[in-house]
Amino acid sequence: MVGKPSKTVANIGRKTENGVQNEGFSGRGMRRVPWITTYSFSDHSSFIFLVKLVSGLTFAVLKNEFMANHSATKKDARQAAKRRDRNKYYAKTTRNAIRDLKASGAKEMGEQLPGVASMIDKLAKRGVIHKNKAANLKRKLAKNANAAK
Repeated sequence: MVGKPSKTVANIGRKTENGVQNEGFSGRGMRRVPWITTYSFSDHSSFIFLVKLVSGLTFAVLKNEFMANHSATKKDARQAAKRRDRNKYYAKTTRNAIRDLKASGAKEMGEQLPGVASMIDKLAKRGVIHKNKAANLKRKLAKNANAAK
C-alpha cells in the first residue's frame, strides 16, 4: 500500500481532501451497501473498507487488489497500473481536444483537424480505443469541418 487515496476511484462518492470517498461498492456486479465506505490508493493496489456495524462500531478492512506472490507478478501489476493511468491521460486529452475542435470556428477547425486526427490514430494504435471507433470519430469531425466551411 503506497501513496494516498486516488482521485479516480469511481463515479459514485463524494470528494474529500485525500481523494474520493465511496459509499458502498462501485465495481461491476456489486451493489451499493450504505454501511461500507471504500478508499482506494493511488498505486491501484489496495483498498480500505470501513465497515459500520449495527452496534455503532466501525472497523477497517484492508483488501489488496493484487494477490501477487512473485516479484515478477507484482512488477507486472505496477506496470499495468502505470499503463492504465497513462492511457486515461491520453484518452482525456484527446477528448478535450475533440471538444475544443467542435467549439472552434471554421478556420481554426480546418487547422486543428489534422492534429486531433493524429491524436485519435495514436489512441487506436495504443489500443485505448478500437480502430473502427477512431475511423468513425475522424469521419464525423471531418464532416463537421467541411460543413463549417
